Amino acid sequence: MASPPAAAEPAPGAPRTLRLAALLAVAAHLGASLSLTRAGRFFACEDDAYRTYTAYLIAHGESMIGRFWLPGQMLAMAALQRLGVPARWSGLLVGGAAVVALILALAEVARALAPEDLRAAAPWAAVLLAASSPMTLVLGHSSLAEALECSLVLAAAAAVLRRARGGSPGVLALGVLALLAATWVRYESWALALALPGVLYLRCRRRGASPGSALGEAALGALALLGPLAWMAMQAVKYGSPFAFVERTEELSSLAGHPSSLGVLDHRLRGLLLWAPASVAWAAAASWWLRDRRAAAAGARWFAILAALGIAIEIGGGREHAVFTARLGYGLEVALWPLAALGVAWAFTRAPRWAFVGAAATIAALALGVARPSEIVDTSSVAAGLLLRSGQLDAAIGPGALLVERPTRRPPFGWASLGVLWGRWDRILWGTPRQGGWQLVAPTDVRDVKNGVTSRELGAWLEQHRVTAAWVVSSTALHDVTAAWPEARVRIIGEGRLVSRE
Repeated sequence: MASPPAAAEPAPGAPRTLRLAALLAVAAHLGASLSLTRAGRFFACEDDAYRTYTAYLIAHGESMIGRFWLPGQMLAMAALQRLGVPARWSGLLVGGAAVVALILALAEVARALAPEDLRAAAPWAAVLLAASSPMTLVLGHSSLAEALECSLVLAAAAAVLRRARGGSPGVLALGVLALLAATWVRYESWALALALPGVLYLRCRRRGASPGSALGEAALGALALLGPLAWMAMQAVKYGSPFAFVERTEELSSLAGHPSSLGVLDHRLRGLLLWAPASVAWAAAASWWLRDRRAAAAGARWFAILAALGIAIEIGGGREHAVFTARLGYGLEVALWPLAALGVAWAFTRAPRWAFVGAAATIAALALGVARPSEIVDTSSVAAGLLLRSGQLDAAIGPGALLVERPTRRPPFGWASLGVLWGRWDRILWGTPRQGGWQLVAPTDVRDVKNGVTSRELGAWLEQHRVTAAWVVSSTALHDVTAAWPEARVRIIGEGRLVSRE
């Protein structure tokens, strides 16, 4: 890769030009997020609709202990729902706040890791990259946990770097708390919690601190390990094994096929290239342009290595999830950002006009996040949920309750998407056909599960519970419901059926 046309001296207006480009990226990000909202796109994949429903259960007193998902992000959504925020908006509000925190923390990290001649420009370069990231847009506009975890990890990194520049121990303590919180959001951050005490000890010793002082800082960093330890203790209390979540995760990962480290690596790298080409290109450019100044990029390279530890362990395990695997490589893009920011800052200080063209192309990549459809398996249930949300199915549903089929196979979680989008939990009953009968449960009280309602008894049960319509996605459910309601009307929505008595 050739160097940009280099000026003899850094361009005097470079920081101002870069600041303008960064603000344009932020404006483009806000516009893209608004366009997703206007299109009714509340989910990125099956998982985040189910996460929103799980947050609803937490808000209404259900326990998360023993589930394989770490509950930190869902606790935040549940708190908003308890305050009256509609379920479908809770994930977007948490995600939006996470993106703001992520950008601010990244700017601080980039400033700390940049050499003196790029220090003024690097934070704005970081803002440009994060705001222009298609994956940041999609994750921030969903109920998935990656954006929140990465924002907490970056906040911890910013605190560690500020402490290294003479900040107070209190700043470091806040960073440790941020990392501890991250360990209850996604498992990848556990690797960083394990590495932090050693990193702090080595940093202190290199700066000439006594072994006692270095051990003190390492001990403070070790407090982040309380997060994983607490989760394992709770698993042991609930299931008798501190690693019960590992067994459950492996069961669910088996949906994606046999374990394969090469397969997971392929998915991560492919997701990085397809979703973050600008970050990869700018990081590569920085490595080339600063090849004669290795010390200038050393901090950013070490940051990339440490930040990718969790994903590296994940790749080594060879376990994969079944939905939207590209998002699981988001941490790799975040790891590259400080190095990529050096590339952006270098280009703007040496050739701002040329760099502005590159920045425009980087910002234009946001269109990829808007154009790519959500990776939802049961798109029919999402379509029905949007129609319910807009009131277009009110006449078909009638005044009673809606029976929503909850298939045995997971994913898809389209039934959760429909429930979240409509938001009328008091008028929904989940139903699962099981060996000639049905398992029925109200979303508002999952402890009250009604088993053993046979297909012949279904009609009387629906009448008793004032059910006036049903949303079904399987032939078995369609057969049972239409047998119970011979005169019902059937409306086709994608691959699903709305069976209505009205």
